Amino acid sequence: MRILVTGGSGFLGSAFTRMARTGGHDVAVLSRSIGSAPRPGITSLLGDIASPPWSAIERFQPDTCVHLAWIATPGIYLESPENHDWVRWSAGFFSRLPGVGVRRSVAVGTCIEYQVTGRPSREDETPISPSSTYARCKHALHGRLREASAAAGIPL
Repeated sequence: MRILVTGGSGFLGSAFTRMARTGGHDVAVLSRSIGSAPRPGITSLLGDIASPPWSAIERFQPDTCVHLAWIATPGIYLESPENHDWVRWSAGFFSRLPGVGVRRSVAVGTCIEYQVTGRPSREDETPISPSSTYARCKHALHGRLREASAAAGIPL
């Protein structure tokens, strides 16, 4: 599999990238800065989802995209107005993915989209109750991507 990862240099993204490489997949990481040492099997793409390097993404020929990038600055991210930008940027980014060959996509949400019930959260059972701008924006993006993916016939 050829996987395009946004946020691949972050906490979740770097762990996912390592696991994908261990699994034998080719990975391209979209990042605002290129690390100093190239990693075997990982293609570094300079850019972000607001202004992606579409020609470089097309050359990589991803069949899957895993979207992990988002504002995550401690003390700021929960109520940052930038969360609304991430919804817009992410939706625009996802709308172009089928044109470069992506056949499946993953967009990571957050556990704080769900109501605290005192029981383990289950995506198919726990009520949605986002209480921060961050959680509301993550949930709003999920709704937009679910509709767009269904229309394009691409699993999300």
